[in-house]
Amino acid sequence: MYSSSDEDEDALALLQIINLQQRPRRYWIHPVWRNAEEHRYYKIMETLYEYPDRFRTVYKMSLECYHIVLSKVREGLRKQVTNWRKPISPEERLLITLR
Repeated sequence: MYSSSDEDEDALALLQIINLQQRPRRYWIHPVWRNAEEHRYYKIMETLYEYPDRFRTVYKMSLECYHIVLSKVREGLRKQVTNWRKPISPEERLLITLR
């Protein structure tokens, strides 16, 4: 039968094995994706402004309607900027929600 010290040693050994198997995280967001993430919304919108009929097909509303909805919900979609990461913009959050 195990004593409490044997159980503690087994638990510590198991934790040590688990910790050795985990790879340390180097980045929160890999540098390759960081720049793409910052400009994603603007690239999508630039393309969709050229083809407003495509915007209507994808998002089921006109660009004008999108801007009206955005003006009404922008403050509710705005998130705080932190030291860890930059939040998704309200414009992009609305596009994701509508999609």
